[in-house]
Amino acid sequence: MDLALVRDGWLPLLKQWVLTDKERLPEVITRISGPTTAGIVFGVGATSARLEADRKTQLNLRRIATLVLAAADDAFVAELPAIFDKLVELLGATLISSPSSATRADVYMVIRALVLKNSPIHLAMSWPVVNAELHAAISSVVAPDHSKASDMYLNSGIIQACKLLDLLICVAPDDFQLHEWLFITDTIEAVYRSSTYKPVALVDEISEELGSSSADALLQPNTEALVAASGPHRRPLLGRKGGISDEVSLERKDELIVKVLRPFFAQLSIFAFESTYAMGTVDRNECIEALLKDLFDEKSMIKAL
Repeated sequence: MDLALVRDGWLPLLKQWVLTDKERLPEVITRISGPTTAGIVFGVGATSARLEADRKTQLNLRRIATLVLAAADDAFVAELPAIFDKLVELLGATLISSPSSATRADVYMVIRALVLKNSPIHLAMSWPVVNAELHAAISSVVAPDHSKASDMYLNSGIIQACKLLDLLICVAPDDFQLHEWLFITDTIEAVYRSSTYKPVALVDEISEELGSSSADALLQPNTEALVAASGPHRRPLLGRKGGISDEVSLERKDELIVKVLRPFFAQLSIFAFESTYAMGTVDRNECIEALLKDLFDEKSMIKAL
């Protein structure tokens, strides 16, 4: 998909469309059904039905995120309660519900769109759910295979949760800053750690648990990441301009950890600290373009049987 065409062609058209037909977004919201396990049986037929429900939910979530990005800032404040109600329902999905927990990645994309296009005051109701969900998703990285957490958070969901956290740290909404310390070290110890230092923030705890490779990365940070952090613009760490590539196959968790998650967790605190004190402005266009890239990524679409 040509992202320049989406950004310069589709989004302006969609902006006019939602201005003239204000029922479009509410109508897309009503198409999403909450997860259910009623009447689910096992077998090829049940799997096919679940995949179809996942695909329809995924498409509608991506439509919501795209319409939010296309519209003016705060254009859908009246619809926020309905959107969050649907997102909370979908966050209750499991591996065997219909739709299943495979749609979690797309829920996180919708939240990214809402963060980028709404004033922080309108998102106040969302932070308890977002914080709890981020904590659970990131903690699942070190969960044993076939555990409840491992089954609930697939690789696609984990990387999207990381991108959501990355964006929140970059944009730094007022209410999220109150809870930022739960996820990253936001003091000078992010850069200069004493010999008695013990990680408290979730990301640093996970980094330490993932092994010595992440410790090595702390001592020798990614040069591109530090250059990006000290530049005139604040950007997410994950992505083409952030320093850590997000181009990775989501088939194998061990590959995802080695190529993306381990360096991401090892460097996020120092990257956030350096970005904050570089006093750069948030590069919203880059944040939006990174989200569009994920929304229009055909490889991440759920395939039918």
